[in-house]
Amino acid sequence: MAAVRADHKLVVLSNRGPVAWRAETDGTLRAGRGAGGLVTALVPALESAGGVWIAAAMSDTDRRATREGLVATDDAYEVRLLEIDTADLHAYLDVVSNQILWYAHHDLWNRPREPVVDDDMYTAWDCYVRVNELFASEALTAIGTDPAVVLVQDYHLALTPALIRAHRPDVRVAHFSHTPFAPPSSLAVLPGEWAARLLSSMAEADICGFHTDRWAHRFRLCLDDWGVTPRGRTEVFPLGPDVSSLRAQAGEPAVASERAALETQLDGRRAVVRVDRAEPSKNVLRGLAAFDALLHRRPDLAHDVAHVVLLNPSRQALAQYRAYLQDCISAAESINARVGREAVILHAEDRYARSIAAFTLADVIVVNPISDGMNLVAKEGPLLNERDAPLILSTEAGAHAELATVALSLNPYDVSATAAAMSTALDMGADERGVRAHRLRELAAAHPPADWLDAQLVALGVTP
Repeated sequence: MAAVRADHKLVVLSNRGPVAWRAETDGTLRAGRGAGGLVTALVPALESAGGVWIAAAMSDTDRRATREGLVATDDAYEVRLLEIDTADLHAYLDVVSNQILWYAHHDLWNRPREPVVDDDMYTAWDCYVRVNELFASEALTAIGTDPAVVLVQDYHLALTPALIRAHRPDVRVAHFSHTPFAPPSSLAVLPGEWAARLLSSMAEADICGFHTDRWAHRFRLCLDDWGVTPRGRTEVFPLGPDVSSLRAQAGEPAVASERAALETQLDGRRAVVRVDRAEPSKNVLRGLAAFDALLHRRPDLAHDVAHVVLLNPSRQALAQYRAYLQDCISAAESINARVGREAVILHAEDRYARSIAAFTLADVIVVNPISDGMNLVAKEGPLLNERDAPLILSTEAGAHAELATVALSLNPYDVSATAAAMSTALDMGADERGVRAHRLRELAAAHPPADWLDAQLVALGVTP
């Protein structure tokens, strides 16, 4: 991993951070490592270069730790959690970030009904602005008078590059989007001044990074449509899993236990596996409909194949997400009732060991999002799999740009084509499965987190 120049302080801004506080049985607070690919990608840089990671205090225990002045530190870097007013945090995160910007970037609007930009939404936008100002202010405090590089993560903090630039034009700033970027037609649904401010603020970064050329192209189209001239460059930095970390986790006893439990449920059947957050962009309902169509077309598979669907409940504070998860559960129950057995094995809880176990034993892996910035599952699954499982992959996942030559590609809206892809994957011979799986593993491991980060630091010109 490249080092950051010693004369530059490294500051990371993200909605969620690398530390999550938990309460012990005696009431004392202990800091544990946060979850997610962002942590895996960025922690090594901070460990080698030092610096500060600034994130929101998300839980009650996080906020308590902040009020008590507890600071999570590493030998090399510091974590600062911002205690944000509860109403502001809800509006910034649940309303603007998750109901407006997420839907815009994934082009998920049900336009006859949403969004409804009323007075309450304008109030929520003001909260989003205040939270971005709070992050920028904390970043400037952390920087002091030092030369610095600030790595801003995702749509939650799209306004911070301009806010930092206004006070410290010398600071190197990168903004990275882990989601797709909205096409102009989707961004145009927002009030004009919101879209203009989002674009002009991101355009103040020295680098705006995306996972694929497609999302970078959309960003450039939006800049052109709104007449915004970027200060810096728009670049592509693909991201893959940390292979050594994945394999270490697969060797944990908890994974072996979860695998044994799944094998008991499968009872000798082959497994068509999907692992997703339970939210609309992941397209779980069409995947279930496709499996149902497969069983209609191929009665010979009724006692030979099961669909393992592992869903991590996501954003359950929002009615749309709760309803989507319930619809997925109801669809699975309906299929099982029709066929008279547990053809769909659905679990709706966050159990990472079970997800890893499912990937190891999958005979087919399904990743069919409506839209996805990258979708690391499409890479993690093949890397963990022990059965040369074919990958069925949506053309709308960012990972498709890298894996298209060896995946079974599909239009995520086409249920019939998805059912046909499942049938093809299940019938695929061992030789073809082996060739595809070998190449999938090579491609999936091609962009480890350290390389992803190094490329951004080199682009910013802050490496020795």
